[in-house]
Amino acid sequence: MERNIKNERKLLFFNPLLYALARLFPNLGRKLTQRWFLVFLTITGSIVFVYALIKIISKG
Repeated sequence: MERNIKNERKLLFFNPLLYALARLFPNLGRKLTQRWFLVFLTITGSIVFVYALIKIISKG
């Protein structure tokens, strides 16, 4: 349980939007195993973050 809370805190810190989505749709996390769900969120979050960063840099 303690490890799970740490993972959620990490996810919240790195990825508030996807954390909120995970909270809104807990069924998604139950259908997949939780570890893979966290991995999936982290990877998609990283991709979105890098994409947004590139957009911001290219504007400037």
